[in-house]
Parts: sequence; C-alpha cells; structure tokens
Amino acid sequence: MAKNFVGSGPSTLSPVVQGTAVSGGSASYRAYVEAYLQARNKVVTGASPLAADATAESPHGKVFGELLSAQGPGLVNTREVSKSQGRTFNAADAILSEVQVGQGSDAAQVVVRASVKQTETSRVDGANEAKTEENEDKRFVFTVSGGSVTLKAESNDVDAGMTLSQTVAAENQLEVASIETRTTPMDPIPGALTNTGPVPAMMAAPQTAGLSALPQTANLTSGVNNNKTAQWAWDNADIPTDYGQDCTNFISKALYHGGGMKMRYGWYTSNSVWWRNTWNLSPFPKNSRTWSAAQNLLQHFVSARSRDVISRAEDVKAGDLIFFKWQDEAVFNHVAVFTSVPEPYWYEGRYVLDSRTTWVAQHGRKNRTTMYDIIHTYNDILKDPLDTAVIIRPKGSM
Repeated sequence: MAKNFVGSGPSTLSPVVQGTAVSGGSASYRAYVEAYLQARNKVVTGASPLAADATAESPHGKVFGELLSAQGPGLVNTREVSKSQGRTFNAADAILSEVQVGQGSDAAQVVVRASVKQTETSRVDGANEAKTEENEDKRFVFTVSGGSVTLKAESNDVDAGMTLSQTVAAENQLEVASIETRTTPMDPIPGALTNTGPVPAMMAAPQTAGLSALPQTANLTSGVNNNKTAQWAWDNADIPTDYGQDCTNFISKALYHGGGMKMRYGWYTSNSVWWRNTWNLSPFPKNSRTWSAAQNLLQHFVSARSRDVISRAEDVKAGDLIFFKWQDEAVFNHVAVFTSVPEPYWYEGRYVLDSRTTWVAQHGRKNRTTMYDIIHTYNDILKDPLDTAVIIRPKGSM
C-alpha cells in the first residue's frame, strides 16, 4: 500500500531504465519526481494549503521547493475559484511508468523521462464524480552542484526533447498548451502596418526567389534570445498541433523553449500573465489566454512586456513576431515569427524586403513559408485580404 495525499492506495511501479550513469543512482531521482508530484497534488486537493506547506512536509522538499513555489499561486488560485463554483477535489494521484534516468547535456544535469498518469476525483455540489485520468510523457530536469540536487524543470517530453532552455530559472521552466480565444478589439498600435501603409509596401516581390539561411546578425535583447526563438520555430515547425488553431501556442513554445522568455503567473484571463501549467487536472485551465490566442499575446506584449514595435523594413530581424488581422476580422487572429530576413533595398522611395526570401515559421496553412506566399495567397487567391500587421520584438524575459 502506498500512502498518498488524501489516504492510502495501491502503488504501481515499473522498472527504471538507466541511461548514462548518474550520481546518486537512478532510484533517487525517481523518488524526487514522485515526491514532487505528490506535494503538488496536496496543494491541488487542499491537503496542504500552500506550496510551502507541501514542500515542508516532504523529505525531498529541498529538491523541488523552488519549482513548486513558482506554481503555488496558480494552484491555490485555481483551487479556490473551483471551490467557489462548487467543485472540490477529494483525491489526486500521479503514477510513474516507463521511467528513464540519465545524464543531461553536461555532467551537472540529470534528466528523468517518464509517462505520468494523473488521476483525480472531484466533487461538485457534494456529489461524487467518477475518476478521470490523463496520461502524458514528461521530462524532469535536475541540476547537481556540490552534492545538492535541484529540480529545475518539468515539461512535456516531446516539446522538451526538441529544445529545452537550460539556462533559465525554475519559474521559467513550466511548459505549455491551449486553444485560440477570440477577444475584443484593441486600440490602434503606433507603428502598425495598415492597409493605408500596407504590408505589401514593406514586402516587395522582385524576381529573386529561394531559401536563405538564418541571418548571422544577432538579434539579442536583454533577456530574450530572439535568434534562438527563430531557430527553434524553424527546426520544430512540423511538430504536432495541440489545437485546431495552434499558431499562438506554437509561437509561445518558441519564445519559451527557444528564446527563454519567462512565464508570469496569475488569473488565466488577464493579459498581464503568460503561462502554461504542467499538471493535468481537467477542470484547471491549461494555460493563460495570452499563451494561445494571438490577440491576447499581442496585448500582453503591448501592455506588460518590454518590446519594440517595428515599422521599417530595414529594422526587421529574425525572431521578430508578426501578428496579422484580416479585413473581415475584428481582432488579430494569427501570429508567425520571422526566421530569415534578407538585406533591405531601396525601392520606390523606401526600403523594402524581398518578400520571396523573407521566411517565417508558423502553425498555419504552411508551417514554413515566405511573406510573399502569405500575402499572395490571401490577398490575390483567397480574396481574404490582410488589413493590419504588427511586428513585435520581445526584449525583456521578465
């Protein structure tokens, strides 16, 4: 019998598969992950009122305390909101299987990969509900320094296996997913490219064509590595979509995994927050709206992040984000990231970019495509013309 956070139940074990030998042995790292998930579920159910309580109650609290503390406000807030709506959790459990433990990118890093089955039982207005289960392949990244072990990151294994940022703090290492959410229009943004000063005027199309490599000129800002955002997006453009409209979810992954932009926590509808949770309890929001809706992400950058609005062709660089609004849409409904930008040239009184060699990565009609293809497809073929575009350069990771 295994004691969990709300009682006792049978334990389910699977063999640990050892990768590269790790200091302390693979069984210890499995125990750390299990203790971390148990502590988080205690906060979910209210068995521990706060993350600090769950950390103090665990023999391995020092290992995962920093990571759980970063999630604490969101867990408590969502639990209390659920309670106000008549829903309470009376049981939650996490079971590991197919566990693999090995050395990470260097000797100071240990990675645990496992399938996690999250089971919960909730009660609505006093009535018991059937248990629900969700399974997800997860990756847990530990750092080892001077004999001290710290759990620094938890993420979806598929996404993390592509490019998991290894240099950001624990609160920046909680992974993502969600659905596009339409919102109300926003005030005009200075520097936006409109149909009176249209995107095509910035993106001319002379006779050159072909794919050019990612530019060598650095697009580094204080905190966000925009070149790495672009590289991650280009390399991973063909990963499966999580939702029918997945463009913003994909760009958020690129900003997080590639660029190292930090999450901000709070109520999921607020445009000042940006996060995706790592727990799988079905009534809980999986992410903030800013993570998965283009309009909300744009509002997040305009109102809550350090950023530049780019309005001149000669200033566009790889890693800049471009948000699109169509003439028949009330809000911005798509976002992509520039991955290859040619040298601008003088054309009819202004600097322009060759749209045939200006490449973007996205989750859309084509995952890797040119600005020429986007403009031509919508304006000329589909007769669904673009109305406004806003180019944003993220600057601060916080």
